[in-house]
Amino acid sequence: MSSSPFHTSVSGRRPIRVGTAGVAAMPPSTLVGALQSTIGRHGDRPALRSKSATFTWRQYFAQAQQFGRACIAVGHKQHEGCAIIGFNSPEWVFANVGAILAGGVAAGIYTSNTPDAAAYVVEHSNSTVVVCEGQQQLDKFLAVRDRLPHVLAFVVYEITPDAKRPFVPERTLDAARAARIFSWAQFMALGGAAAGAGGSGAEGVASAEAAVAGDAEGDSLLTSPLQQELARRMAAQVPEDVLAYVYTSGTVAMPKAVMVSNDNVMFVATSVLERFAATEAERTVSYLPVRSRQAGTLAVLVVAKAQLRVCSCCVWGLDLSARLR
Repeated sequence: MSSSPFHTSVSGRRPIRVGTAGVAAMPPSTLVGALQSTIGRHGDRPALRSKSATFTWRQYFAQAQQFGRACIAVGHKQHEGCAIIGFNSPEWVFANVGAILAGGVAAGIYTSNTPDAAAYVVEHSNSTVVVCEGQQQLDKFLAVRDRLPHVLAFVVYEITPDAKRPFVPERTLDAARAARIFSWAQFMALGGAAAGAGGSGAEGVASAEAAVAGDAEGDSLLTSPLQQELARRMAAQVPEDVLAYVYTSGTVAMPKAVMVSNDNVMFVATSVLERFAATEAERTVSYLPVRSRQAGTLAVLVVAKAQLRVCSCCVWGLDLSARLR
């Protein structure tokens, strides 16, 4: 491990500098560990709400795991990116966390980015899975698809179908595989459990919840090669591992990224919660786009530490400086 406080490799790990008091002295931790701890204490409590559905912590984790298994099923490898472009939705969050569980690196893209800028982020982050909201965002990548031969899957979710330009999925899963363009439900089906309509509601977590209950369907899921590989990747993660890229808007030049580690996320989460003396009884509301620095990757993941109920997929909209690593 390099002794330098900086590195530019996504697979690099730099030593964590822990303080002697306060939040800076907390033991380094990972997102996976925080989620598992939260589920052990609050698994059946509401974790995330949107206009159309409510998800408990157990369901939240099950959906993220299902997405992670689907990433593995199409060939997504550890440290590869998963680019996400779209407005706030449960699917955005499940894809973000699911890619991280699979050992990947989540990368949010501004919805206003041009096809050229969006393709640049996918190339720069080495994203082999690209998640898009609707046909309009998918069209940006189709326009420059010759630049993206490494992309294994384009995954399309829809909050509200566009009457003028609706997304029409392939009629069969085999056809979707051949085209490398999947609806959300088709992609989630690769994860080994039946996805609900559009990936929303409790239907999409039935098999994963069966695994928790220990019935035959759940046992089959737990022993599946995809779940075993996902479990291996989750167990291999350490606080120093990079879990997300945070990109600039690319307004005057191509987007620029910073790498964010597990420890950075958990430290910022703890700092925010302690600063505001947050309790489990509170709710938080998402009002900024989740791909942004303020409300994006770091803030979304505060839920793993907070055990707070979340409205519209996101939590705090703050940007606190992490301790020097």
